Amino acid sequence: EQRIFESASFMALENNCGEAVPRLQEYLRQYPAGVHFSEAQFYLGNCLFDQDSTEAAYNAYAAVLDMPAGEFTEAAALGAATIAWNQGNHRQALNHYQLLEEVATLQSNVLEASIGQMRCHYLLGQENEASDFASRVMHDPATPEDILRTAKLWNARIACNQGRHDEVVEDLSELVNYGGSAGAEAQYLLAERDYNAKSYDSCETALFTL
Repeated sequence: EQRIFESASFMALENNCGEAVPRLQEYLRQYPAGVHFSEAQFYLGNCLFDQDSTEAAYNAYAAVLDMPAGEFTEAAALGAATIAWNQGNHRQALNHYQLLEEVATLQSNVLEASIGQMRCHYLLGQENEASDFASRVMHDPATPEDILRTAKLWNARIACNQGRHDEVVEDLSELVNYGGSAGAEAQYLLAERDYNAKSYDSCETALFTL
C-alpha cells in the first residue's frame, strides 16, 4: 500500500498528473479504507481539476469532505466550493463555504469563506445573511478593492430595499466617486433617498448628474 501511494503522490506533487491520476485511482481501488485515502482523493481532485475534469474533481474533493475532518479538509472544502460556484450551484457552494469557515486556519480562506457566503446568500435572495457577510467582507483589511466595492454596493442595495437608505449614505457616496455602473446605481439610490424624504429638488439634482 505504502509503495503504491508514494509513487502516485510523488507524481501528483511533481504536477505529472497524466501519470498520477491512474496511479491514484488504482490506489483508491485497491485500498478503499487505506490510511492515505483522504490524501489520495485530495491529490486526485487537484490533478483532475488541472485537467479540466471538474465533475470528477468535485467528486474527489467531496470524498475527502465525507471523511472526518483532517489535514486536507480545508483545501478540499475550498476546491469543492470553487467548482460548485463556477458551475452556478449556489446552494451547494454555500454548504462548502460554510464548512470552509468552520475549518479554516489560513486567514485567506477565512476571507474566501466570507466572500463566498456573501455571494451565495445574495444570489439566493437571502438578504439579511448576505448583508451580514458583506459587513465582514467590508471590514476585512485584506479584501481586494473590486470585491470591496461589490460588497458595499450589494449591502447598500439590501439596505435601500428595506428602506434603510440613511445607513449606507457614506458607502453610496464613495461608490458615486468611484464612478462606472456602480457609481450610477449609487447615485440613483441617493436620489431615491431624497425622494422618500420629499427633498424633491435634491432628488432632481441627483438624477440629472447620472
